[in-house]
Amino acid sequence: MERNGNRVKGAIEKRMKLIKIHDSRDFLRTITEQAAAQADEDGRWHDAVFLYHLADDYNTVYELLNRSIGDWIASEDPMQFTVSNKYQEVNPDASISELENPVELGKYIAQMYMSAVAVYKQISVRNREALLVLLKIAEAKRHFLQQEYDKCLSVS
Repeated sequence: MERNGNRVKGAIEKRMKLIKIHDSRDFLRTITEQAAAQADEDGRWHDAVFLYHLADDYNTVYELLNRSIGDWIASEDPMQFTVSNKYQEVNPDASISELENPVELGKYIAQMYMSAVAVYKQISVRNREALLVLLKIAEAKRHFLQQEYDKCLSVS
């Protein structure tokens, strides 16, 4: 930052053409995608979902949600419903960063992306359908674990 308040380009920004990045938006998207890939590799699925969302890679967001919800469904951990990972109805005023449970986050993101046609079109039909099916299975599992067997059988 210069004394007059003007922003000074960093070393990477000065050499963007050299590393074949032609605009700053591309540069930021590339950095965000790399951070997201690293977060996913490190097992930080929530961070990866958030970062891919910021990078506008909505199909990958769905892929990660599908994998995380599938893991949640397959889990035999009886502590799935602890306070920090409690299954609740999605609060419409929540943000992606507040939702820690993959099922809650999946519902929230599905609602958000379905309301934006341009975003929804970027997600493969396979990933969209898989998420909806996994959310139904997760709901049935929740009812089962709460011993609400009649509700479990009526999930459709």
